[in-house]
Amino acid sequence: MSKRKRSAEQELRKDIVRFIHKPLSFCRYAFPWGEGELAGSKGPRRWQKKILWAIGKHLRNPLTRYQPCLVAVASGPGSANPAWWQCSSAGP
Repeated sequence: MSKRKRSAEQELRKDIVRFIHKPLSFCRYAFPWGEGELAGSKGPRRWQKKILWAIGKHLRNPLTRYQPCLVAVASGPGSANPAWWQCSSAGP
């Protein structure tokens, strides 16, 4: 691996590690908002921000960090088809 590639990889690792408990910030960092397919978007939608913030809050709390974080989102008003996410992290 070349020195330049290694350096770029190391910089990326440094950037990403800042978001270990901040999924909303990672989402803002990782996607090219306002460009290409996301040209009409300035960032995640409001409901997505709320979920990412809630997951981040769960991960930042030492008492809940290693417990499952359950999130349910309906696919539309009055929908009978909710989407379920479970997020958990392994111990240290």
